[in-house]
Amino acid sequence: MKQTMKAALLTTFGGPDVVSIGETALRDMQPDEATVRIEAAGVNPLDKYGPAGGP
Repeated sequence: MKQTMKAALLTTFGGPDVVSIGETALRDMQPDEATVRIEAAGVNPLDKYGPAGGP
């Protein structure tokens, strides 16, 4: 059974309304990588322009 993680999912260009929280599969790890558990995260106000295609 493949492990999953919660993620902010962007499936199309648009404003903040196109961002959804969902489950996605963890990818296969490479020998020089590590998995890190995140307890909290923030979003920079300028990050809202990325999904919209720029400022």
